[in-house]
Amino acid sequence: MSELNIDWSNKHDIWNIIWLPIVFCTNIYLLFNWNINIELYFISIFLLYLVSDFIWLIIKPYSVVNPNIIYFHHLISIIGTIIIPQLDYELKYLICLATLTEINTWIRLIRNRTSGKLNIILDLLFLVSWIIIRLVIGPYVSSIIFKRCLIEYNKINVTLFIVSCLLNILTLLWTYQLINGIINKIKKYYKNKE
Repeated sequence: MSELNIDWSNKHDIWNIIWLPIVFCTNIYLLFNWNINIELYFISIFLLYLVSDFIWLIIKPYSVVNPNIIYFHHLISIIGTIIIPQLDYELKYLICLATLTEINTWIRLIRNRTSGKLNIILDLLFLVSWIIIRLVIGPYVSSIIFKRCLIEYNKINVTLFIVSCLLNILTLLWTYQLINGIINKIKKYYKNKE
């Protein structure tokens, strides 16, 4: 764990608040209007985001609480993104579904910068998007890729299955941390009421 630098953490959050809508809007557009030009644009945008954020965190690791997890996440995501052009339509679509997690990340970043009723709404949006995108869509994508591995065992299917499983393991770790945070907030709330 690095020593969090609030100034650089804020700059990193703003960087992500600006970049992530470009990533997930392109992703959503691609999901509904698939064509090779949008696909290449999405790959370019997502790789540019991942690589630039990775470089940022190498230079300023104290921008986040635990840079090692983010390094790992970005490396796994870069591998998955680089493979996209070699995939058939079904796998490309599944990767785009999995990449919707960036919406959830963006909501969290916005939520952390608000207060009052807006914060409550963003808390709900964050939790709903966490459950739908990370805890339902993520494992669903892994299960489809696993079925494909059983039907056609090849390097690409196996690599994508491993990548998706590693990302799901990170999601489980983050879910555990999220639940612990909620439990601690509830305990603090009731302790303050006494």
